[in-house]
Amino acid sequence: MARTSRRFSTASDSFEWYVTEPSWCFVVGATSYFRLGVDRFPSVDLPTVRVSTRLPGASPQDLGATLPVSLSGRLGQPGEQDRFQMPVNAGDKLRFELFAARWGAPLDGVLVIQDEQGKQLARGDDGPGTIDPQLDFTVPANVTRIVIVVSDLLGRGEAASVYRLTVATTPAP
Repeated sequence: MARTSRRFSTASDSFEWYVTEPSWCFVVGATSYFRLGVDRFPSVDLPTVRVSTRLPGASPQDLGATLPVSLSGRLGQPGEQDRFQMPVNAGDKLRFELFAARWGAPLDGVLVIQDEQGKQLARGDDGPGTIDPQLDFTVPANVTRIVIVVSDLLGRGEAASVYRLTVATTPAP
């Protein structure tokens, strides 16, 4: 292996260093690069924080009647659905909006609004300019409680499938 010697001097020091053949460095470097144990899709455990509140007389999935309300959730298993109940009044004009894909989550969200018996009242898929659903809904007569169902269009679910659901009154035109 050939070495090239170079001498450098400064006002206070003088030193000499050696450079090996550049072609030899390239071969060793390329070989080492391809032997690195790097996973292209590493498994990453994301930290989670769970926050809970207590509403007297409410189930864990009961949103309460105060609007606007937002909550965060995760569809952690394939085929999983999250369900939330909410008291309503006939004629209420509500806007449901899901944030997931806009935040980079691998979730193509679907919102379904049902009555207490499970009858579908409304369904929202893609919103304007996004695959996250946005749904404006007017509560029909004789409905006092609705069930909001959050799912993935393709039935996917994983640790990174997180979302934020917001329920508010529909803004006046």
